Amino acid sequence: MADVLMKNIAENIGENETETVSSSVNILNDLSEIIEDVLRKLPAKSLNTCSRVCKRWHDSVKRIKKRRQQFSWIHYEESMATNIKDEIDSVLQNMSSEPGTALIFCSNALQMEQIKTTPEEHVGQEAHQTRARSKKVTVLDYIKSQLPQQCRVATSVTAGVVSTTFDNTKCSESETDGSLTCLLLPKIPGLDIYTFSFDGFMDLPDSEPESNYFNWRSEHCLWGIQNNPGFPEGVIPKLLLQLSADHYFPNQALTAALYGYFKQKIVVAGGMVDDVYLESCQEDDDDDILRREMSTLGIAFCGDDTKVASVIVPADVTNPKQVESVMSQLRGSHIPDSNRIGFMFACIGRGYGLYHKQNVESEIFRKLFPKTPLYGFYGNGEIGYNYLPDYSDIKTCDESSDEELPIFQHGYTTIIVLVSLS
Repeated sequence: MADVLMKNIAENIGENETETVSSSVNILNDLSEIIEDVLRKLPAKSLNTCSRVCKRWHDSVKRIKKRRQQFSWIHYEESMATNIKDEIDSVLQNMSSEPGTALIFCSNALQMEQIKTTPEEHVGQEAHQTRARSKKVTVLDYIKSQLPQQCRVATSVTAGVVSTTFDNTKCSESETDGSLTCLLLPKIPGLDIYTFSFDGFMDLPDSEPESNYFNWRSEHCLWGIQNNPGFPEGVIPKLLLQLSADHYFPNQALTAALYGYFKQKIVVAGGMVDDVYLESCQEDDDDDILRREMSTLGIAFCGDDTKVASVIVPADVTNPKQVESVMSQLRGSHIPDSNRIGFMFACIGRGYGLYHKQNVESEIFRKLFPKTPLYGFYGNGEIGYNYLPDYSDIKTCDESSDEELPIFQHGYTTIIVLVSLS
């Protein structure tokens, strides 16, 4: 009965947050344990609605949300029976944790796909202007509009997408068809995620010789980190995803500069993409205007409890048994399975064109790590290196980066990253 009454109350608030709460709420206030038990069963969006009923409910919701650390994701392929809006709505309405960061990997074929929205789905001032009519927005803009205002949205657009079905039973490689995956990461105690971007449309100052262009670009990028208010000084990432749409600037130089800047071994992984966007869901944010000028996007995962390993499937590895042998090295790092995810960044030349069969490498990953979801893309160049610490032996971790610099930029390879976020 409490469940039904709570649902009725929650459904009738929101239009007017200041309206007097009914006497039924006062009755429920005396049933603290029942209230909290019911609230624990609600998804994040419903909790936000319920938190506006009264202070007691607000405090209960705050406690519940703080304990939730489960990430979620959106998975869509054109071959699916449902439409993309239904898939997006289903995940966002039912996710248990509120995301603080969203990582979107979207295919070129789906980037400009239009979604028809209803007036009540519009947000901000635009909702009042379009109250009586529906409108069409792109898939990426629709996802952004439905996320919490404080959520940062990092998007890369490539030829193909690597994803995992929402029930976490199968990995999928969609190499050219319309596809999308969106990893929704909540705020997890001990884990900090920082984003930063580099402008690719920079002219060399007159004072610099042309021969110094690449060094100057690298230094400029480091300046972008050093002076980024969202990236605290002294913080060392455990994983740095580097997504670059600048096909003229050697990523080896940029990645080497980033790697050397932190003076400690970190996993750097990613690749060459067609577009990168970094957006805020804040209504007054100007990022939407500037986002298309971005050339490189960095996403840093920081935290003492974050454990990462990475491996390269080399260009000369061309059969499934060899691939499995390479990927199985990740098991030796003993990455905890708590909040564990995988990233896969592959050359568009691999996949079906190499194996004459779909989903070969992602299925091998699934065989080795059956409960770990996998996300990523097919791009035009890969960034990464072999980093296989043994986390069961603390002496092998936290090594300095004084040794010879790894080769970061590759072609016709696959980069696999395994990371535990807590």
